[in-house]
Amino acid sequence: MNNNLPSFTIVTPSFNSEKYITNTIESVLSQTYRNFEYFVIDGDSEDSTNKIIKSFGSDIDYTISEKDEGMYCALNKGFKKGKGDIFCYINSDDILLPNTLAIVAEFFYFHQNYDLVYGDMNLIDHKGHYKYTHCYRNFYRNEFVCHISSLIGQSSSFWRRDIFFESNQFNTKFKLASDYDFFAKLIIQKKVKYKYIPIPFSSFRFHKQTLSYNFHNLNINEINLIRKQYKYSKSELIISKIYNTYHKFKMLQRYSFARILNFLRIRPYIPTKMLNYLRLIYLYMISCSKNIYISKKAKIYLNKNSNIHISKGVRIMDNVKIFLNENSNLFIGEDTIIRKNCEINVNSNVFIGKDTLFEEGFKLLHSDRSSQEFIFNKRIKNIYIKNNSILNSSM
Repeated sequence: MNNNLPSFTIVTPSFNSEKYITNTIESVLSQTYRNFEYFVIDGDSEDSTNKIIKSFGSDIDYTISEKDEGMYCALNKGFKKGKGDIFCYINSDDILLPNTLAIVAEFFYFHQNYDLVYGDMNLIDHKGHYKYTHCYRNFYRNEFVCHISSLIGQSSSFWRRDIFFESNQFNTKFKLASDYDFFAKLIIQKKVKYKYIPIPFSSFRFHKQTLSYNFHNLNINEINLIRKQYKYSKSELIISKIYNTYHKFKMLQRYSFARILNFLRIRPYIPTKMLNYLRLIYLYMISCSKNIYISKKAKIYLNKNSNIHISKGVRIMDNVKIFLNENSNLFIGEDTIIRKNCEINVNSNVFIGKDTLFEEGFKLLHSDRSSQEFIFNKRIKNIYIKNNSILNSSM
């Protein structure tokens, strides 16, 4: 691993979180990129949350359980102890997706002038079943406060350490919307440079015990108070609404199949094999509108909760085989060419970057057999893969 790659401080605030916190902690500790410290700050839970936290022992770098003034107080407490170059937090019912830290670390390493990065966010139900992906987008600065809903997904956002303390941390007078206030300060007041990466970095668990569900009106009131601190014109608001509508239409090409099934509430009743077959039909249907070529001789194998996301200009040639195992995601960036007889086997999150060229006969085997390191050819770049993996190439 490059010693110059950034380190992370990850904080999880918790209170009476026994139902989901195990999944949250495991999602952080299983990250393939290991240069991070992880803190869990508990608000004196009354259930078995602390017992669960202690069961992870020294894998969690720091934990404390004491009464506090709420989630943002806990976060400030954790980040004050943090020594990482990049800060982020994941709530005690959400999931940090595999390989997320590796992707974000490399972006910050190659883009030193950026201070804030954010991506998309999967929505899951109380059982952890995938519902759909919430797509974010690029936006101009004042546009951020034109909307009540945040244009940045909290659990899929990462920022540099320095700007957190320069912005006076999270404002604890807000109980639910301090992250909205924090991002508004960064983008409009501090004018930091920010970047959207169209990849899901986290899964947000939507259930009836969340604060945003139980205190929805309070959240809206706090956001409106924050918005009043900033000025934006009516023309900016109109332009933003038009662009937002256009964005929703554009994003139909990426994740609409999952959204349609969720909207119709029929997904639980469709067998997995039929669901995967329908998804492949949909993939071929939209390939025309996105200028994608997928050979009829190419084979794409999907499993439960697996997803493949293909950008415009992608070419998948004859006899290509792509295997996606359960709970895995493959993201293929713009203008990627996968030539004939290539094979890709994915177990978690793999991102094939823009303008990547796979020569004929290339094999990417993504498994958990042994730990090896590889130096990629310059023509094969931006591949993010688990440490405990095997990469075979017949080039």
